[in-house]
Amino acid sequence: CIRDRPDLQQQDAFEGSRVHAWVMLLPGKRAVQELLFIEPSTGRIYNMEGNPYTYVDAVFNNKNFWINRSMDVPVGELNFGEMNTSTNWEYVMLDSLNFDNGQNGEDLDKENDEPNQEEQQANMYDDEVRDVAQILDMPPPWPPKLYIEKDNALKGSPLGENTYYFLKSKVDLYADYSQVDGLVQRITFYQDYKRNLVEEIRSYFKHRQDKLLVRRRFPFRFMTIEEYGPGRPPYWKEVMEIDRRKRIVKFYPTRNQDGLILREEEFGIKTVEHYENRDDRVIYRCVKFDAKKEPNHRDLTYEDHHLNKDVVITEMIQKFEKNSLIPANDQVACLLYTSPSPRDS
Repeated sequence: CIRDRPDLQQQDAFEGSRVHAWVMLLPGKRAVQELLFIEPSTGRIYNMEGNPYTYVDAVFNNKNFWINRSMDVPVGELNFGEMNTSTNWEYVMLDSLNFDNGQNGEDLDKENDEPNQEEQQANMYDDEVRDVAQILDMPPPWPPKLYIEKDNALKGSPLGENTYYFLKSKVDLYADYSQVDGLVQRITFYQDYKRNLVEEIRSYFKHRQDKLLVRRRFPFRFMTIEEYGPGRPPYWKEVMEIDRRKRIVKFYPTRNQDGLILREEEFGIKTVEHYENRDDRVIYRCVKFDAKKEPNHRDLTYEDHHLNKDVVITEMIQKFEKNSLIPANDQVACLLYTSPSPRDS
């Protein structure tokens, strides 16, 4: 048989020769603590040390355009904070120049408070540079202003769906309210690198009336696990169903009607319930069935909705919590009910 192994990355013949653009965020604004790179195609964020980029040709924003004069320097070794002052960068627009208006008062003649001849020549030079800077100002963009409707922006993509592939896994993202069942994210885990054998399908939901949050399906184990949020009857917290023959239901403590916190059902075999904080101090109940026996007029039966028929009850057990204020000899610990045997009939 063919051994399962990850695909080896082949050598890229065009490595380092492709032209690509990405977003750079400088530290300072938007609560950014360090320089970050954002990859537009995936939305992933990289820092200076772990970025996948090779070299930088130029950097631009809405005010200026900088050309990198050190093309052979890797991206992680560039200093983007000195683009206006370093000789490694060359700016195109003169908007980055800082003009001195002579308002500090330190260079004025202290006797007559008038600028000397050298300062007057410097001010004239600054005025000429200002005129040139206005001529070389950044022209307005030719396309119209970008406008995106709110509904389309909330989708995150034109169709409201995105799919990402990872090692032995796949992630599907959906916009809110785009799916009928409230699905917003689905993660599929695989057993092999080729992503053929599904191990688990984990679905996340929002805005559902039944408060369903997560559904986990294990196809090869025939098991499904559902997790619910609090606040809606019957106050389910987690429901586990195995091969349509067993179901385990966990309840929130806010279920104050009967104090039920756990219910285990083996369809056609038995049902076990666990309680807490009950006035009658019941903590355990168990009912056993016989699905193969044909019921008669003397048998106590129960309508099993999973088997779609009446099953015979063979045994019932009920346990009680001990009360420390009453002597143990005066308390009932367990009650056992059994159906009559054929000899008694």
